[in-house]
Formats: sequence, C-alpha cells, structure tokens
Amino acid sequence: MPATKTLVTLKRFQHYPRMSEETIAFNADIVYEGVTVGTAENDGHGGCTFVHLNDKGKNILNIVKANALAEFDDDSLQSIVDDLVGKAIHDKWVANQRKKVAKELATKVLFNRKGDKEGSFRTYDLKGKSPAEVIAFAQQVAGKPDVERVLNLMPFEEAFQLLVRVD
Repeated sequence: MPATKTLVTLKRFQHYPRMSEETIAFNADIVYEGVTVGTAENDGHGGCTFVHLNDKGKNILNIVKANALAEFDDDSLQSIVDDLVGKAIHDKWVANQRKKVAKELATKVLFNRKGDKEGSFRTYDLKGKSPAEVIAFAQQVAGKPDVERVLNLMPFEEAFQLLVRVD
C-alpha cells in the first residue's frame, strides 16, 4: 500500500496567522491511516516544518521503509504535511468566502448589465428585507431589458464561482 497524502491527515490543526511571517505558523497532530503518529509544527519565521514522530509513528515509518511500500521518509512526510497545511488554510478561506457570499445574496441583489466589465457586479442593498422580498426584487431587476444576469436567481455554486476566484 503506497504512502500517499490520502493516508496522512492532520487533526487538531491550529493556524496562527499573526505569527506567520515568512512561513505558515501552525501546529497539528499527524494521523496515518487513522493512527496518531506524531505532531508537526512551524513557528512561521522562515524555517522548515518540524515533524515529531511518536513511537507508533517511528515504527510505522520503519515498516513502510523496510517493505519499500513507497518512497516515504522524513522529508516526504514533511512535504506531505506542508501540502496538507496549505490545503487546510485554503479550505478554510473558501468556507469563509462561501459564508460571505451567502450573506451578500441574502441582503443585496447582485446583477450586471449588458456591456458591464466581466466579473463586475452592481448591487441594490436590501438590508432588513425578508428573503422573499429580496428574491421578489431580484426578479424585478431580472425583468429589465438591459440586465444580463442576477446572481440571486442562480444556483448558489454558480453565483459563488462568478464572485470568488477559487484556484
């Protein structure tokens, strides 16, 4: 069984953005196939990620190496952890963006007119209005001949992709 990123996960991941200077400051437990095998940390000052394996982790790493199950060593584990940290931070950012877009669509009508620059949207702020009132107003806006699209009337995922660039 190859040692891949899918077999390694992070639990109890804590990101410290205020401490991150040249690298990402974090700490986390490293889990391999459901077993906590150690911890990982980076102080955020430009150094490498430190991986500290517990006894179980050292035994598993030795078995993987001895059986040539994969090119898997301390350096590749460090690289896998760094990739997982980047993914965790990205996933958290995307989740926060989803919340912001949902809030925007609940309180504003977002639309563009024919000829508007791609990716730019106009808004009508409807704070204090009910969701039904926001949708009713969005339908009125959509009925205007110069309106190209109204994001409130689109499936959420499609509207989200238009508003937020997720790479």
